[in-house]
Amino acid sequence: MWYSGGMKRLPKELWKYFWDVKAEELDIEKWPKHVIPRLMDYGDTAAVRWMQIEYGDDLIRDTLKTMRGISRPSAYYWSKLLGVNKEEVKCLQKPYRLIPYGV
Repeated sequence: MWYSGGMKRLPKELWKYFWDVKAEELDIEKWPKHVIPRLMDYGDTAAVRWMQIEYGDDLIRDTLKTMRGISRPSAYYWSKLLGVNKEEVKCLQKPYRLIPYGV
């Protein structure tokens, strides 16, 4: 990781996982819940190791519990690895049902 203008930036080796944003401008302290799910789903061993060192298991665990955008296979893997009950993982829950409009 490197600093630029007071912002903590994503290491250049990880930019390839953030194709939809300007990775070189991504503030990793401001947007951990964007960075963590992406690396949970797509990161290689080095990326995951960096994520665990940078964010720690508590923030990763909280992200796993609260974010819906994590793929089901990744969510199952991470819930086992971090000891999180799958009932606590938001992306593994059934989607809520919409009440038909006007009923």
